[in-house]
Amino acid sequence: MQSLPLLRRFSKKGLTLNLGSGFTLLASVMKIGELARASGASISAVRFYERKGLLPSPDRTESGYRAYGAEDVSRLRLVLAARRNGFSLAEIGACLSTYMGEDPPCENVAVLVADKVKTLDRQIEGMRALRAHLSKQLAAWQSGDLPQVKGCCAILESAQGEREDETTS
Repeated sequence: MQSLPLLRRFSKKGLTLNLGSGFTLLASVMKIGELARASGASISAVRFYERKGLLPSPDRTESGYRAYGAEDVSRLRLVLAARRNGFSLAEIGACLSTYMGEDPPCENVAVLVADKVKTLDRQIEGMRALRAHLSKQLAAWQSGDLPQVKGCCAILESAQGEREDETTS
């Protein structure tokens, strides 16, 4: 079977694909502002995610405008959702790199999510310990049990020494 050249032409209405044998496909094309509105991102966020490689470099219209499609909206929404869920740009990039347009990479994503949950559990434990320590320091200061120090504040200065002792033990 002979392959036909795929001709692309951008217009204000969209992308025209000439598939040969009289078949033409018209796909909707968006400019950057339209993509931003459709995905709930700002224009600067779209450019930022392009620079970081999380969005592919878009095709350009004859007049130089970026031309985006529905797949770009989906990908940008995924990036934004991942950011809202606390994933770093590197983690999102790893997630996106596993997706090659075939079946969704749920197993790979599940591993990344499980790692994220473990990291969050460690951070929560650290925050709980810090909260308990600071509450203890504040209560000691309020009751007058903190030693007097020459410096900024007995709460922080005595807390600093105790926290350093805890982390080096």
